[in-house]
Amino acid sequence: MYKIDYPEAAKLKERPANAFAPDWSPDGTALVFAAPGPGEIYQLFRMNADGSNETQLTSSSVAKGFPRWAPDNSLIAFGGTVTVPVASEKPALVHNSGVFTVKPDGTDERPLTDIARDPRLGGWCISGPWLNKNWKAA
Repeated sequence: MYKIDYPEAAKLKERPANAFAPDWSPDGTALVFAAPGPGEIYQLFRMNADGSNETQLTSSSVAKGFPRWAPDNSLIAFGGTVTVPVASEKPALVHNSGVFTVKPDGTDERPLTDIARDPRLGGWCISGPWLNKNWKAA
């Protein structure tokens, strides 16, 4: 993991396993990312901006990826895959992905979407006239 706002990248931490999809908190004090947890299921982790205090936030059986902080710092959204025991690869790859949220302290993990439709995580949107169904672009 590397700090931003530096002329040269600076390594934040050496990890024993890969980590991916980091996202800085809106206030710049923390970083959330996905990495293998116990049982090799990808979970969300958080660390301070200086690389200290790495903490595993989640521990459910949902494999997590691509965490994104809410603009107000109140939630973290992520794409998740519900692991289903199957004998073939095809059923494992369809109808088990969704969008989930969790609080920054790791509590209150919940699905936002119906996994039967395989939605994909996009990003947060700030309030504005574009959220009004009657708004028309100029």
